[in-house]
Amino acid sequence: MPKVTTGKRAGPPEDCGGVAGYKMLLKAHKRRSDEDVEELDWAGWHEDYDPAYFDKDAVNAAIRELYE
Repeated sequence: MPKVTTGKRAGPPEDCGGVAGYKMLLKAHKRRSDEDVEELDWAGWHEDYDPAYFDKDAVNAAIRELYE
């Protein structure tokens, strides 16, 4: 069974525009202008979303579900 031992950052939201879209959202999250906040809301990044957060146990639980 595969197991994650380390990681970095939360996964990108669905349909965020691929790598380029995710990078754009990360920049918007850092700036937080009014226009950025509107874009972040559209993408589903609510105020409590932390792109730097990583939960190794949650990732491993998701992997286990794939193999059940």
